[in-house]
Amino acid sequence: MLGTATTTANETHAIQDRWGDGLGGGFVVIPSVLLQHQGELGLDCEEVVVLANLLAHWWTDARRPYPRTESLAKRTGISQRTVQRRLKQLEVKGFVKRHVMPGNDDERSLTAYDLHGTVERLKPLGMLAKEARETNQRRIEQPGSPGRVMTAEES
Repeated sequence: MLGTATTTANETHAIQDRWGDGLGGGFVVIPSVLLQHQGELGLDCEEVVVLANLLAHWWTDARRPYPRTESLAKRTGISQRTVQRRLKQLEVKGFVKRHVMPGNDDERSLTAYDLHGTVERLKPLGMLAKEARETNQRRIEQPGSPGRVMTAEES
C-alpha cells in the first residue's frame, strides 16, 4: 500500500492493525522516494537517519522543527559531533536550512530547521515514481497480463 493523500479509512485501519501498540508513540511520514533514491540524492545512511529524525518533529508546515543536536544524537546512537556534521552536510546539499533563534538570558539559543529543501528535492523523484506506478498499473490492467485479475465476464 502506498501512503497518499487519498488513503482510505480502511487502509488507515490496516496500518493500525499491522502495527498495533507500536504506533502508540505516533508515526513519521517519510516519502518512499527518499529511501529508494538516497544514493542518487547523495545521502549517506547517517544523513538519512538525521533527516528522518527532523521529519519526526515537523508537525505543521508553518512551524519549523527545532530538536537539539543532543537529542538527535541520543536517539540515533551517533555522537553529537557527528549529528552536527551531518546537519551541516544536509544544509550544503540543500535538504535543510538552519535558522538560529536566539535565546534570552536564561535560555540557550535554538536552531530551527526549514525542511522545504527536502520537499523540493523529492518532488521530481516523486513525479517520476508516480508516472512509473501509473504505467505499471496500465500494463497490469491489459488483457492477458500475468498480474491482472480476470473479471467474471472474462472467465
